[in-house]
Amino acid sequence: MNSDVFAGQWQQMRGSVRSWWGKLTDEDLERVGGEKDKLVGLIQERYGQTKEEAEREVERRLNEYGSGGMAADLKSRATNFGANVSNRAAEAAQRLSSSVDSARSYFQDRSLDELTTDLVALIRKYPVGACLVGLGLGYIVTKSVAGGDDFDEAAEDAEERRKSLMGSVRQKYRDTRDAARNVAERRMDEYAGVGEKLRTGASELGATVANKASEAVDRLSSSVGSAQSYFRERNVDDLTGDLRDVIRKYPIYSCAVALGVGLLGKTMMSSDRYSSDW
Repeated sequence: MNSDVFAGQWQQMRGSVRSWWGKLTDEDLERVGGEKDKLVGLIQERYGQTKEEAEREVERRLNEYGSGGMAADLKSRATNFGANVSNRAAEAAQRLSSSVDSARSYFQDRSLDELTTDLVALIRKYPVGACLVGLGLGYIVTKSVAGGDDFDEAAEDAEERRKSLMGSVRQKYRDTRDAARNVAERRMDEYAGVGEKLRTGASELGATVANKASEAVDRLSSSVGSAQSYFRERNVDDLTGDLRDVIRKYPIYSCAVALGVGLLGKTMMSSDRYSSDW
């Protein structure tokens, strides 16, 4: 390996050079700076060799590195990296095990009332954060129940099975519907009087439901008007302050509402996805 190639590959070779000649320090490698003559001089000095012996040793090592030693060096680096990763993973597992043991001890040493008190205190201290956590948990729980949509292969397999199942269900539904229609047609004459009474009752029920719906719409319109007036009269800071006050006053209910909103949001997203198949 000539001096130009050596200088160009010096930064990549420093680790190998250090492993070949363990008496060389980091300061020695800095002094070399990619100059082969300086490396020869340092080896001659550290190992008590003649200049010719040091030159032959350097050339032999560099030739091995150029013809195949590079691959061995990379393999060695990969091995060291794997060992470091394994050690770090073991340390992380140990810390995780310690944390799990601490958490288990915490829950074992406290009663349900004490845990509830700690939870309420935490929610009151961090009201908005607690609600965000509840919202995220609701989303994650619903997402997990839906079947793990984030896993592409599992999702594709589940989608194929779902389509097959839905096809079978549709066919069974059609068969059942046709059979029920035939039975209904045969029984219509027998239950003509009952049908008339049912129609009358249904009409009365419909009228009652319509009246109740009209009353509910009126009340809802009034509530919406009040809500609109409330939001128009307050800025974002006022609304945020009111939200914090409500959460502090009703911490458990607030988190339950946030959890429900998360569940409802994910359910609506899932229903939008599957509704197109019908």
